[in-house]
Amino acid sequence: MKMSGSGRGVESRRSSLDLEIGEAPSFVPTPTPKKAVPNGVSSASRPTDAKMKIIIVGDSNTGKTCLLRRFVEGRFDPDGTFATVSVDVSSAELDLGSQSVGLSLYDTAGQERFASLCTPYYRGAHGVVLAYDVSRPKTFARLQSFWRGEVVEKVGESVPTLIVGCKADLLDDSAPASVPANEAEALAEAWGASHFEVSSKTGDRVRDAFYLLACTIMNQRLESDPQNIISDSAAISMEGGGGKPRGGCSC
Repeated sequence: MKMSGSGRGVESRRSSLDLEIGEAPSFVPTPTPKKAVPNGVSSASRPTDAKMKIIIVGDSNTGKTCLLRRFVEGRFDPDGTFATVSVDVSSAELDLGSQSVGLSLYDTAGQERFASLCTPYYRGAHGVVLAYDVSRPKTFARLQSFWRGEVVEKVGESVPTLIVGCKADLLDDSAPASVPANEAEALAEAWGASHFEVSSKTGDRVRDAFYLLACTIMNQRLESDPQNIISDSAAISMEGGGGKPRGGCSC
């Protein structure tokens, strides 16, 4: 499934599964956010119909932790984040219509020297977020020169993948330092991935991005094994060990 969400007037592309943001996925009706929970997301606290393990990778200071904090906690706190060493784990629930999906979100270290420490945490991942900073082209180039290779080697090429441009609130179309949206979309197309530009500061498109990734994972499961969709918690529950789930993460 491929989808773009740059927020810069780029048209969304209809995927082979015929899913667009704001459109109901084929397997469930349009989700109804829970009134008491920001963005329809909550800390995992009740039985879920399906569980997913998602790895977030990318260079340091791309905004990975702020992205997760906005998604899981509905808040933005750039001063309360620190460089991740190894992995931090968060858990949340996301409603996909009648399905309640439990997400285990693994925020990995962005420094290459810590990459080997993160290897065990890739095991059993159902989806991957490749994060870059839209104002720093080097972080985008690193997706191609390093991070994509890590994902393919440790998880496989067919894992549902989301390319996320963080800090979209810093975008200035006239600034030569920003990563052009069409370049990111072309890369996503080549990798069979989806692309979004998001702002953790404003919350713009953060939930849309994770919702689409969850839908992609769910649809892949339905295609490969429709009888085993309800729960495989034993296969993904903190596999890789070490990290403790909590409501937020440190960067």
